[in-house]
Amino acid sequence: MGVLQILSLLVLYCSAMGADAQSLSEVKTKPKFETNLYSETVYDSRFGGAIHASRLRLGLSDKYFRPFVGVNFTRDLSNGSAPLFAINSWSPSLGLELRFLKYFGAVVELRRLISDQTDTLWETQYGVYGYDFRTWNSLFFEIYGESFAIDRVSNKPYLAAWSKFGYRVTAYPFLFLDLYTEVFTRVTANLDYGPDENELRLGSRLTFTFSGLSVSTIVNYAPVSDVKKDGMDALLVLGGRF
Repeated sequence: MGVLQILSLLVLYCSAMGADAQSLSEVKTKPKFETNLYSETVYDSRFGGAIHASRLRLGLSDKYFRPFVGVNFTRDLSNGSAPLFAINSWSPSLGLELRFLKYFGAVVELRRLISDQTDTLWETQYGVYGYDFRTWNSLFFEIYGESFAIDRVSNKPYLAAWSKFGYRVTAYPFLFLDLYTEVFTRVTANLDYGPDENELRLGSRLTFTFSGLSVSTIVNYAPVSDVKKDGMDALLVLGGRF
């Protein structure tokens, strides 16, 4: 093989490598999008009824900066005894979620609230949250807190937080049962968010996961409460990211 042929092959090889590198760079820098689904139905013996809330968001999947568009649904299944924030409505929305320090985030969302219980109006929801989950063999510790305001209800935010310590029974990789003790607190400046509440709860959570989706049934019993002692609540939660 002559020198010219060798040089030609080297040029072709370098050109191919450059094209591959450019393609990889384009793949790495191409924006990624994700769909975020969350649905929750809560029964609470405190007001003897249930509330359903769900949201579907499509947005940028970024480590820190996540703008999104979405649609939200809320239903009061308690015959009007639920807090004011849970009116029957649906709302398209535009928002931004910021993630920082691994465990914390902030959300601001502008919604166009459409309901037969009030005039169509613009509603802003904004706040911060934090979450962490740790395991030691079958033991786990989980903590969550949030502070949000809904300007339709009040410009002052509520604060809610809980921590769980419990034992996880794994039946299959996709099915597990959590048995736990939970401390829950909520502080509000407006009763339309619900009353101030401090509870010690005993609970269970059965979770099924499949292809990015998770479905959980949660039952809590509160032997200690400053709102309703021996009260119970039950939740059906569906969530996932795609």
